[in-house]
Amino acid sequence: MAKHWTETAPFPSLTLDIGSLQGLPDVEGNVRVVYFIEVCRFTFQFYSVEQIQAAMEWFEEKVHKSTRMKDEPFLRAERDILQRWHERLPAHIKKGSKRERIVKAFRSAIQEYS
Repeated sequence: MAKHWTETAPFPSLTLDIGSLQGLPDVEGNVRVVYFIEVCRFTFQFYSVEQIQAAMEWFEEKVHKSTRMKDEPFLRAERDILQRWHERLPAHIKKGSKRERIVKAFRSAIQEYS
């Protein structure tokens, strides 16, 4: 059973982990509300409804494009920072019925928070 909730950030501006947000829409202004969606024994954390929407669109696709990035010499030491958010997900939640449950949970959260 999926559940979702929001929490208010304790400070006017929450420091965001850049590496975990690569590929999601940028957050404008100060982050005050953080959205959590727990499904398939994994808790997703988002900073806007637009980010939930972008993640839902990614999970709706059954086949994804290559995630290979252009190889730049100055980026070689920074691979962990340049990972996109979906490259850091556990493999067990990306396939099959779990993917469908995640999309359903994201839709439910978007309807409630929009």
